[in-house]
Amino acid sequence: MQLICFDMDGVILKTTNSWSLVHKALGTEKLGEELTENYLKTDYDRLVKEVVYGLWLNKEITKVLQIFNNLEYMPYAPELFAELKKRNYTTVIITSGPNQLAERVQKELKIEYIFANKLIFVAISIFSLK
Repeated sequence: MQLICFDMDGVILKTTNSWSLVHKALGTEKLGEELTENYLKTDYDRLVKEVVYGLWLNKEITKVLQIFNNLEYMPYAPELFAELKKRNYTTVIITSGPNQLAERVQKELKIEYIFANKLIFVAISIFSLK
């Protein structure tokens, strides 16, 4: 088996940080930037808890899903994955981005495996992160 792994943001999709798009959609961009600056390199678990349970808990997620559904691919991505499929490569996304976005990319580009952060939506609100 020949395996090729890809990041998602900035490699497959025309965005460098899908989490910043989530913050923008939920109106938490400034606070999200502050928390990221304070905890990304020193206490990632705290960053996740502060963002998900502090900033995002019970936020309406319709705008987030719209952004996920409308993000564009890099110009080469669809053709690249079609060619890799023809050549029998197994493709994988390994990303720190949201699972819901990675699942969309997986389905559309026929990528075999994904490893991503999973946001749990309850009804139309963010409930937690796994």
